[in-house]
Amino acid sequence: MRIKLLLLGFLVLLLSTALLPSGAAVINFREAPGSPVAVLAIRPQAIATGDFNNDGKIDLAVASLRCDRERDQRADCSPYATDGQVSILVGDSTGRFAEFKPGQRSPFRISQAPKAIVVSDLDGDGNDDLITAHPTNSKVNVLRGNGQVDFYGAVMLYVSGAPSAVAVGDFNKDGKLDIISADMVGDDISLLLGDGTGQFTTPTSFKVGNGPQALAVADLNRDGNPDIATANSSKDESISVLLGDGAGGFDISHIALGTIPHSIVIADFNGDGDLDLATANTEGNDVSILLGRGDGTFADPSNFKAGINPIAMAVGDFNGDGSPDLVVVSGSRSEVSILLNNGSGRFSLATTLAVGKVPTGVAVGDFNGDGKPDLAVANSSSNDVTILLNR
Repeated sequence: MRIKLLLLGFLVLLLSTALLPSGAAVINFREAPGSPVAVLAIRPQAIATGDFNNDGKIDLAVASLRCDRERDQRADCSPYATDGQVSILVGDSTGRFAEFKPGQRSPFRISQAPKAIVVSDLDGDGNDDLITAHPTNSKVNVLRGNGQVDFYGAVMLYVSGAPSAVAVGDFNKDGKLDIISADMVGDDISLLLGDGTGQFTTPTSFKVGNGPQALAVADLNRDGNPDIATANSSKDESISVLLGDGAGGFDISHIALGTIPHSIVIADFNGDGDLDLATANTEGNDVSILLGRGDGTFADPSNFKAGINPIAMAVGDFNGDGSPDLVVVSGSRSEVSILLNNGSGRFSLATTLAVGKVPTGVAVGDFNGDGKPDLAVANSSSNDVTILLNR
């Protein structure tokens, strides 16, 4: 009888393990030494990775609503200051970060109320530049980096209405990076063609679904031209797909989700060589996975639970099985969720990780050089960034 019970227990263990996504049992994150990392600004809204001092180590750029008079004693940080701020957190490749302070250069002033931030080399000088979106005044701001954690040549670009997200790509195939923004009020995207020096044309607008909140760029139909997918805050046409023609034009279609997506990412989730879409849906407390057919069209969505009030997400192979997984930010809880992919585009909630108060954004990178993707989470109410190292 005892032998039978032991055998039965062993079979149950094998069965339960087989039902887990590959590697689920080894998902393990720990908070990095020195985490959370305070920023000298109030209400962080978005976060991105870059190398702002060209030392080969990952740094972080955090966009916040305004300066903090109690901690930032510079003269231009007055009680009435309303300018947004970008804090540069310099990494040391061990998982530690600290705000760049020589001469108190960081945080850097930008336009009001930043909603999103992107890092890219817009002028081809080998240094990372910053692009931020500002919905309150319908601006996209560009700050050019000099590779020494300093920024200059601020450019303010007006778009059609309330940009909530930005991205870059070469949409007219001239070898120079362009900027696109998702404009919530205009129900469109704005395309600003770059000249390769950090200057941009007057925007051209393309209608998408109602209230675009986020966007992502990739070649969705394998024609060599960058395409765009937007997450719209409507239930009828929740995703818009814009297939680029390589000349700055787009063929636009829409996909109904029946829920309200707040974030969108692109990856090959089922390993078939065709790019897929994933959205984080605030109303459904889930993510939608839409498998691509390789021609710019997608299969019906499959939904997977993803925490409470998901507002942001990012992609990374968190368990080392070769399949892209998801990290999802819960906007109404102090946590992020790791969703593991079983390799076929189906996801299981593997673990929930505690972060700071009211997280707003997440960035993925190998912060300690061990070859595993780590997490940096911007926390709006605690005015800091949580660094989680993948073990």
